[in-house]
Amino acid sequence: MSVELHQWPGTFHGSQAIVSAEVSQRQVAELAGALRRALAA
Repeated sequence: MSVELHQWPGTFHGSQAIVSAEVSQRQVAELAGALRRALAA
């Protein structure tokens, strides 16, 4: 099983709940992309 670790300096656990923040939008986009790739495999 391959894994990736992504860190977003300055964020906190659950910070992606602040949907207007650019970093939150990047987090959600990266997570969605990872799920798409995993489910397509």
